[in-house]
Amino acid sequence: MNVLSVNKLSKQIGGKTLFSNLSFGMHQGDRLALLAANGSGKTTLLHIINNTLLPDLGEVTFRQQLKKAVLLQHIHVPEGATIKTWVQASTHPRNLARIALEQAQGNNNANPHAAAEKQYQSALENYQNCEAWRFESDAQNILSQLGIVNYDQPLHTLSGGQLKRIALGMVLLEEPDFLILDEPTNHLDIPMMEWLEHYLVANNLTVLLVTHDRYLIDRICTRIIEIDNGLSYAYAGNYSYYLQQRADRLEADAASTARAQNRYRTELEWVRKMPKARGTKSKARLEAFQELKQQLQPKTQTASLAFTTRPDRLGHKVAEFHHVGKAYNSVCILKDFNHAFGSADRVALLGTNGAGKSTFIKLLLNLEPPDSGKIIIGDTVRFGYFSQHCTFEDPTRTVLDTLRHYGEVLTLEHGHTRTAAQLLMAFNFLPVQHNTPVNKLSGGEQRRLHLLTVLIQNPNVLILDEPTNDLDISTIQALEDFLDHFPGCVIFASHDRFFINRVAQQVLAFDGTGTLKHLHGTYDTYEAWRSSTIRLTAHTEVKPENIQPPQPPVKKISYKTQLELSQLETQITALEIEKTQCEEQLQGPLAHEQLTACTNRYAQLVQQIEEKTQRWLQLQEH
Repeated sequence: MNVLSVNKLSKQIGGKTLFSNLSFGMHQGDRLALLAANGSGKTTLLHIINNTLLPDLGEVTFRQQLKKAVLLQHIHVPEGATIKTWVQASTHPRNLARIALEQAQGNNNANPHAAAEKQYQSALENYQNCEAWRFESDAQNILSQLGIVNYDQPLHTLSGGQLKRIALGMVLLEEPDFLILDEPTNHLDIPMMEWLEHYLVANNLTVLLVTHDRYLIDRICTRIIEIDNGLSYAYAGNYSYYLQQRADRLEADAASTARAQNRYRTELEWVRKMPKARGTKSKARLEAFQELKQQLQPKTQTASLAFTTRPDRLGHKVAEFHHVGKAYNSVCILKDFNHAFGSADRVALLGTNGAGKSTFIKLLLNLEPPDSGKIIIGDTVRFGYFSQHCTFEDPTRTVLDTLRHYGEVLTLEHGHTRTAAQLLMAFNFLPVQHNTPVNKLSGGEQRRLHLLTVLIQNPNVLILDEPTNDLDISTIQALEDFLDHFPGCVIFASHDRFFINRVAQQVLAFDGTGTLKHLHGTYDTYEAWRSSTIRLTAHTEVKPENIQPPQPPVKKISYKTQLELSQLETQITALEIEKTQCEEQLQGPLAHEQLTACTNRYAQLVQQIEEKTQRWLQLQEH
């Protein structure tokens, strides 16, 4: 039985058809991703499904008594609240039972009588039956996994990213049957993303999500619906399988279009020769011609930056760090760091939130001085900096004038050029948008324009800070294509694992202690190193240097304990091998049933490895 039924939905905004006759259903345990370009109706569809916006046609039906929870991009924050008071305002039954018990206890203490005592006993029984004491510990556990630990912090002092993470935690805390998530991995670092993936799969949640995180879609999604030019296309499987199925569809569309073009030429010749006196058959044929003409109208444009620029020549020396040290807010970011960037490097800066990636970029751009050491920038270097935050000198300027402010033309190889207007067209800014004021653009459109203002200056070293934030998948793919052909050095900080795998050739990994690990490879290389480091840390107790604690008497391990330790080590190894095999399976095409079984088994393996590792550590301590 469907938990959600979407039946023949249609929606227009400003005369533009976002989607037409859209229908799909979701079963318990489905994890479905909606894919479309920015402005194509993904968030609008989520609002319609959430009943905060009405469709023009069609209906949405949920299974009765289904418990929903929704995370949208715009967070409504209670005024004057702290994290703790926001959590304690939850409508979760356990939290309501806690509130009822506190009120009943207060009434009974203030005015003890039989009715108050009875009310208190009833509230206490409900508190115990629903295990209401778990609510606060569950909240702390979920929020700590999302990097939120200071419960007493006022909400107005938090960044937008921190508020989004708290809102995500609150949604998960509700323990819903059905989750609607709009860009859930925005502002999460990689460990948080991995935790979220495992949480959604392990709890077998039914999830409808909009995201540009292709790695997340590939890891957890069982189905995908793509909205393209107002039409919808359904795909079974994860992102890898979607890419193959979509390629097959586009190939079939191309063949169909070629046949239609041949018919169009024949019909066009007939229309030109058609006599003025039109009978019924002629009118029918003319109507068929107009319909065929409409079919051949170009579909939705996709962003394209597949060209090679010709920036100023970049010498061998780009940037050299010599014994550089830097601390920020009492956190050691760099400690005696030495490194030289080459003219063709593709380097990813990876680490958790707050590890120092953005500060490293500021050091590189001379926006902040090092505490010690020196940084030497090559004489021929011309930086292009794509920052996390879009700021325009005059947001009332038009889109075209804003881009022209940074450059009239972009010089390409072989003497070719692209004008500012041509670049806007290549990046999905239609001519009618060229005279639109920048402050009238959406957040994603402003981000796209910001990227073009960087590229049109023809830099030979690109510095990108979270470049995929607020970009749709087609725009990210266009950026990846551009970087494939870019002749200079690229240094970027990102949590987008798919993008890192696609672009990076080297990794500088921040561990939060000032030590940077230099790795040759992509995100997969980094993940293998990080996983081995975590396992080593978990299995090895690190003692502070120069401290000799009293040595306890050596305990002889019993034969039974030795046997269990040996069995656990064998079991953990076998489980890790199976987990690796499962990960490899998830990378390939799988049928819907196989994908569901494989993702569920993967979640079980992760949990079993964690449980057996904890048991192994307990036995070692005793």
